[in-house]
Amino acid sequence: MAPPDRGDFTEGGDRPDPVARLIAFDFYDGALAGVLEVVSGRSYRYDFIDERPMRGDPNATRMFLLSPLPDGSFSRLVELISPHCSPSLPYWIPSWWHLGAAEKAALDAEVDAVPASAGPAVWVVAGDFLCDLRLRVRRALAEHNSADERAALFGLQ
Repeated sequence: MAPPDRGDFTEGGDRPDPVARLIAFDFYDGALAGVLEVVSGRSYRYDFIDERPMRGDPNATRMFLLSPLPDGSFSRLVELISPHCSPSLPYWIPSWWHLGAAEKAALDAEVDAVPASAGPAVWVVAGDFLCDLRLRVRRALAEHNSADERAALFGLQ
């Protein structure tokens, strides 16, 4: 059994990365959006919020919102996509553009339904996943709804 602070996200300024596996549906110099699974087995949809001080700065820190998914969501995505694109886990950037239009549209709809089933965001995370780096994690609160307010949680400008 994983220690409590390693198995899932916990609030703090210098937290170990609990991500075990990640699927990226949007990517630019790193994952921007997709679904991840933590060591405890819980799955989250992750969405890029912003990068501070600015995109392209070598010292920039990315921020993400994490929203919980129903149990089994990560495995469901692997099951849906792997017949069309071999898994490359723990960090997978799948593509199924080679499929015919009707088959691609059907798979798109099934895949899109999984992240769409996420609940409201519960975490704001500063850092990159699966990079052996420490993360900064804060609870996602309704009163912090702009990128500037979320960046301020981490002292980022």
